[in-house]
Amino acid sequence: SPSESPSPSEFSSPSPAECPYVCEDLPVCQCPEDYDYTSFGEVCDTHCMEQDEYYCHPGKGNSFLPCSRLECGPGQIRCRRPVVDPTAPPPRNPRTFFLARGGESCDDACGAVGTVCDHDLVQEAALSPAHCQDILEHLGKTTHLGGLYEDDSTGCTYHPRAPGWYELFKKDGQSTCSARTEDLDRLRVCACQNLREERHFDDLSELGDQNFCLDASDTVATVQGRVSLGTGAGNGGAFTCNCVELCELHSLTESTVSLTNYENRGATNDFRGTILQITVNFLNTIAGAVFNFDASSALEIHSGGVASFTAAATFAGSGVFRAREGSTVSFSSASTFQIATEVSGQFLVESEQVSFEEVVTLTGSNALMDVRSGSRIVASRTVTVSSSSEIRGTSGTMQFDGGLSMASSSVMNLTSTTVS
Repeated sequence: SPSESPSPSEFSSPSPAECPYVCEDLPVCQCPEDYDYTSFGEVCDTHCMEQDEYYCHPGKGNSFLPCSRLECGPGQIRCRRPVVDPTAPPPRNPRTFFLARGGESCDDACGAVGTVCDHDLVQEAALSPAHCQDILEHLGKTTHLGGLYEDDSTGCTYHPRAPGWYELFKKDGQSTCSARTEDLDRLRVCACQNLREERHFDDLSELGDQNFCLDASDTVATVQGRVSLGTGAGNGGAFTCNCVELCELHSLTESTVSLTNYENRGATNDFRGTILQITVNFLNTIAGAVFNFDASSALEIHSGGVASFTAAATFAGSGVFRAREGSTVSFSSASTFQIATEVSGQFLVESEQVSFEEVVTLTGSNALMDVRSGSRIVASRTVTVSSSSEIRGTSGTMQFDGGLSMASSSVMNLTSTTVS
């Protein structure tokens, strides 16, 4: 605590004779959570509390009447039992925040129960000293003194020394999940998020809309999630992956799922035994996103469907990407295909570079690969253009390192475009 703050020894306790049962001038007891504030089976309003230890007792003496032993030992002070205000508003979520043990970081506390620290909520707890105090009150801690300090980055913390302290630590204005305090009596406020959310659909007709890894308050609740699919085919609505680290669509056999929309907001999407068909819109806005497919999985953009990649993406594994006839797929950020690519619709490279590390096939009279101004494609494996399909370029660059095979009736329409 800051040097200008009063030390525990500066708080004196009235004598038992002055205040035998209830005294508003007494400090609020700071006792272990399992302390029941009783004496001979009855709840007492005043107790004895160690100044330097986390210990309480109802009092010393020879009386066997409830709440009548009023003497405290050396180094102890008389305190009053905390009173819970029944009219106080409940916290927004009593399970959101908790107090870690002394010396623990939030990473430590969450990791011990198989979860990860929720950085956003830890930052929320550290918005201001008043906000910190309010959270501590909701956690059942009575605090009277506190403030903002810059010793470390442990954020909102509680110290049990009398009369109860709320202390907000923000070194360089930051509160971090990994920060620890050397004061083992100081407990920091933490919040965790579950590592995984799992949903199971044996009947694929029940998919509906899935806002995955998102809780009822529209807060990201988990960082990893899996949807397990039954065998067969089914139709669903809009699927949004909010899982920060990993979103999985897995089937133990092979499933075909047709969705209207799929929006990715996570780092990695993993598909096993799943052919995902999109009829309206597929959108990726997360830079560096990875879409991983096993050999029995595919992503198919169907007729009328649109796929937009406004941030860099990588398609990995051993599956297939298919742009069906009547679909439009557009890239405005650098992306890489490490899986086979089949184009029967429009494949638009609007800016940056799209790299193909596996074979590319254009097939059908409406198949078009359009490399626009300032953009580039690099193909390290063979690109095959079948009958009536078209490759178009306007002020772009096409690099066919693995070779280019074009049917006699296919079209290459180039304007100010470099081809090698």
